[in-house]
Amino acid sequence: MKFGKTLYEKVSEEWHPYAVDYRGMTLVLEGDSSQMQKIDPARINHEEFYRRYDGSKKGIKMFYLSKRQWALDQTTELMQRVDDLRLEVGEPTEMSSELEVRRAIESFGSELDLLLGFLELNHTGFSKILKKFDKRTGLATRETKLKELRLSHSFLNGGGDIGKAKEQLGGLAIRLDRIIARRTKMVKKAKSRARSHIMRTNKILADLKTDSPFFGAGESGAGPRVVTDYPRFVDEEIVTGDVLGEGEYSTVNEVRKFAVSDCCEICFLHCSLPTKAPASSSSVAFDNDGDLCSTSVSVDGAGSIKSNRSNQIRTRVVPIMSVPSKVSEKYSDDVSEMNDPDDSDHEEDEYRRFSSVPVVTRGFMKDHCLRNNMARYAIKRLRPEVTHSKNEDHMEDAAIDLACEAAFLASLTHPNIIKMRGTSGVAGHPSFGIVLDRLYHTLTEECAHWAGKGIQKSSSPFALLKQRKIVKQWRENNWNERVSVMYDVSCALAHLHSHK
Repeated sequence: MKFGKTLYEKVSEEWHPYAVDYRGMTLVLEGDSSQMQKIDPARINHEEFYRRYDGSKKGIKMFYLSKRQWALDQTTELMQRVDDLRLEVGEPTEMSSELEVRRAIESFGSELDLLLGFLELNHTGFSKILKKFDKRTGLATRETKLKELRLSHSFLNGGGDIGKAKEQLGGLAIRLDRIIARRTKMVKKAKSRARSHIMRTNKILADLKTDSPFFGAGESGAGPRVVTDYPRFVDEEIVTGDVLGEGEYSTVNEVRKFAVSDCCEICFLHCSLPTKAPASSSSVAFDNDGDLCSTSVSVDGAGSIKSNRSNQIRTRVVPIMSVPSKVSEKYSDDVSEMNDPDDSDHEEDEYRRFSSVPVVTRGFMKDHCLRNNMARYAIKRLRPEVTHSKNEDHMEDAAIDLACEAAFLASLTHPNIIKMRGTSGVAGHPSFGIVLDRLYHTLTEECAHWAGKGIQKSSSPFALLKQRKIVKQWRENNWNERVSVMYDVSCALAHLHSHK
């Protein structure tokens, strides 16, 4: 097989412009292959040959310089990543970072092999075409030209800095293997401890549900309270935002996104069907953000979903086909509950009906995670200082407390008690989290508001006297709101005490 064909078959198509022009120089020396006889050596155009020869030298050097800088940058970046892994503090819980670096090293090594092979092929190409030139012309220029080539294009024999990068990559791979071996042992120990924490947590939760009257029969004596199966997530599926609050053991972040493939069944039914509804179809009102605009959604006898807030907000009507009764029953009350911040009916008989309402799905939470670009959910997790603490007992106690909190919240349904919407991870594991409805105001903030701390103060005596009257009037006007909040908190406490 001719070398020219071998060169172009083994080289990537995007690298062809930089490869030695072996075919072009062969054409100058021998003429078109379709001719019966080769060109007379005396008629060979030496000037055209050397023009193509110098052009090939220039092209391969430009290629090398561009790839050289890329190889050096990639090597430096990988060395930094390996050093970061070596200096990383805390116990690893998984090997994803190390394996990702290993894949990057292997991929980079393969690309360097292709580059080195390309340079070696070009070196062979220059050698062969010079040999053919001497044979056709009867001159002896090959050794002289190859010596010049080794001086000006030393990278063709050994790869230059690209070859050095390949050698450094081998040492880097050995360092990474040592890090992986050491951290693998640490991961196994961490997983063993995590399993132990989970088993202990499960035992404590089982004993708690057995011994505590809170998890026993309800007031009606009809049997144990049903704990709904809430949506479960993994850490990678929850994208968090700002920190909303911190405690001794835990921290609360807003949830900006649920990165799951699930879709909201309600939106799917409403938005994926024909725009012209048949006579038996129904329609649903949406607000301008695409969210369900109703604060109270009900299903009439014909199977249509109606909004009680249609007079408060401009809506658009999306026709849908008739919704199966099971779907309507499953979601209509739940959507009503989630979108009703002004529900103030706290009678026991009134809110007891919520105990049988199914929780929202992962898809619903993904598609309705934000309302007016504000997070609707928050996640409560252990603080990093606690999960990475060297005091294992301290960390285990914190993880058990959070798991017990989730168990209590899963058994509670009351308008004045924050609702749990899902969990992240496994109860008892340091990464376990509780997904909750987000609180937009705290009692501390409301107390400051009632006290009139937001009213600007003045240094003028007369203005200060007037301001005191304003603050006094402000506080008097807020008594109804204060009493309402006190009543809400009292109802929540009474509900909790009714199950002890």
